[in-house]
Amino acid sequence: MKIIHFFLITFVFLLILIFGVWGGLAFYFQADAAFKWLIISLWGVFVALTLWGICRPLGRKRALSVFAIGAIALLTWWSFIKPSLERDWAPELARSMTGEIDGNLVTLHNVRNFNWVSTSDYTERWETRTYDLDQLDSIDMILSYWGDEAIAHTLLSFGFTNGDHAVFSVEIRKEKGEDFSTIGGFFKQYELAILAADENDIVRLRTNARDPLEDVYLYPITTTKEHRITLFKGLVEKASALATKAQFYNTLTANCTTVIFGLIKQYRDDISLDMRIIQSGYLPDYMAERDALNWPKPYGDIRARAAISAKGLGLKAGEDYSVVIRQ
Repeated sequence: MKIIHFFLITFVFLLILIFGVWGGLAFYFQADAAFKWLIISLWGVFVALTLWGICRPLGRKRALSVFAIGAIALLTWWSFIKPSLERDWAPELARSMTGEIDGNLVTLHNVRNFNWVSTSDYTERWETRTYDLDQLDSIDMILSYWGDEAIAHTLLSFGFTNGDHAVFSVEIRKEKGEDFSTIGGFFKQYELAILAADENDIVRLRTNARDPLEDVYLYPITTTKEHRITLFKGLVEKASALATKAQFYNTLTANCTTVIFGLIKQYRDDISLDMRIIQSGYLPDYMAERDALNWPKPYGDIRARAAISAKGLGLKAGEDYSVVIRQ
């Protein structure tokens, strides 16, 4: 019984410690900046006193009771933090894409087509474009890396027989001056956005304009026309829903890959969750194993075959970016 009691107390100790760390991070990312460190300090003292109390048999029940009240108060505050459609958004995310589906014709509003010289020097263009789903001919998965090999940003580019490409990107909807934090993505730091953009904007931004430049790869995907249309419509409907009801981004459950995976699962129940969907940098290996890359076999070095950054940098005046990166 003493051993069971010891392990029970140890379990409770660790549980409170983990919750205490979570609470500290919640305050760090969500508390008012003027009082953030005061609140975190008080929370730290509160957790430390609780841990000290449960190590003393005579004070254990009182410590747990007081901590329960504090935990309930924290979770109540947390539940009232809601996503918003009204913030001081970064210019490149200032508008929400919406779409109208009329049979095989899809009209997208606020398609981004910026001309990027650098991330601080650009010309804004927001356009309305109409696409004929009868002409939807291909899907390319585009992965952009900026450091860690396990993490990449996933974009889907839908190609049409007339040469048009519509790129969908699931992103954080950044506010002005805001930077991405992986940890912050677990703590309601960002709203979720789905952009529709021209390849000459959203892909060329990564190959030609960002500092530092990103390593970008394009993988043609094998799909049926029915699945292409279903996924295209699913992204349009999800984006339109986000334009009227905000949702938080989540680093694990609602990110650039898992949102797309969730849409695919609606019509492909044979696709199982794999760690390479979470660690999106390894998605090409997952796709190759499933024979989902639209290349003749053998695939060979798929990373070398898919690389487009050097092609993008070699773009000359008057050339079509979408054509150049596929040469």
